[in-house]
Amino acid sequence: MLDRQLEFMELTFRIHLIAMSGPRRIPRVRILWVATTSIPAVYEGMGSWSKCVSWMKRLPHIEVSRNEWIQVREAFERNQYTTLHGVRASLHDLESLGLQRVDS
Repeated sequence: MLDRQLEFMELTFRIHLIAMSGPRRIPRVRILWVATTSIPAVYEGMGSWSKCVSWMKRLPHIEVSRNEWIQVREAFERNQYTTLHGVRASLHDLESLGLQRVDS
């Protein structure tokens, strides 16, 4: 029963977006969701920038404004890496996006 409750409990994550390969304009992106709560969880996905943003926008509680998305994209293009802090999601939400758990 506890595992089922944990699956739907919202956790806070830090999201790391890392350029992996491909042309600088359209790189392949590795996205890591690292829980920042007392419950350890790390999820991973791979896709284009737009695919990663689409995953995040499908979450019910993401609160990133259009201007913040622009700033995140600019930082990613400059550094080939960026991080979003304080994104809330349940393990069920992440698994429904097709992300894979990689910490267990």
